Amino acid sequence: MKFKTILTLLTMIICSMLLATPSGYSQLHSSPRVLLKKTIEITGDKYEDQIVILQPHNGILKVMFRDGFLNRSDQLSIHAESIDVIRFVDFTGDHLPELFLTTKTKDQKKSYHVVSGQGHRLTSLPIPLTLQLSGRFLDGYRAVVLNENTGVLTTVNLAHKKTNYEQAAIYKQGKLIKPIKLSSTSPTLIPMDLDGDGIFELQSKQQVTASNQTIAYSTSQWKMEDAGWRLLSSSVHK
Repeated sequence: MKFKTILTLLTMIICSMLLATPSGYSQLHSSPRVLLKKTIEITGDKYEDQIVILQPHNGILKVMFRDGFLNRSDQLSIHAESIDVIRFVDFTGDHLPELFLTTKTKDQKKSYHVVSGQGHRLTSLPIPLTLQLSGRFLDGYRAVVLNENTGVLTTVNLAHKKTNYEQAAIYKQGKLIKPIKLSSTSPTLIPMDLDGDGIFELQSKQQVTASNQTIAYSTSQWKMEDAGWRLLSSSVHK
């Protein structure tokens, strides 16, 4: 354990030293741990900056940044075992890209991250709230889903699975005999420029489930405003 701690500290120190100089970036770029190196302006000072993303090590993903104007370095650590998506898109409308990451933990659980370079520092921005979806089965092979964020109720037809529900003793000739409550999965977030104005929104998709089976899906669109996210629209559908 002590050896791993010392190794991790040494890696951090070496990377920080390499980030301090342009030649250090070249050395770091040749490292097998470098997942991405990109020259891009993210601070708004008209000077190109450097972003280096290292492969996760001991459950930590490192995003490293060198300010092109101030000639100083910063870094951000994220708990992750692997990384699925790396994108640079403008969420805030300031014509500067934010870094969007999709990462996975050891148990394959996904996490989403938005990182800004405003203020000449790497800063984690919030991600949208999860739609709060609840509901229950009704008589007549139906379910009602409540979107608690908007108060909208949606009825879902379950008739295509009535044979399964009858065999499971949930329904008998259309009458509900076993109460079933609904829940929803964690969202999948995808950056999308919904109106083509160059400013990206986040589209969120979730599954509505009953007894570990998907009965419907929800889709919502979120726009970043004042360092938070505003719900633009949402729907529940089969």
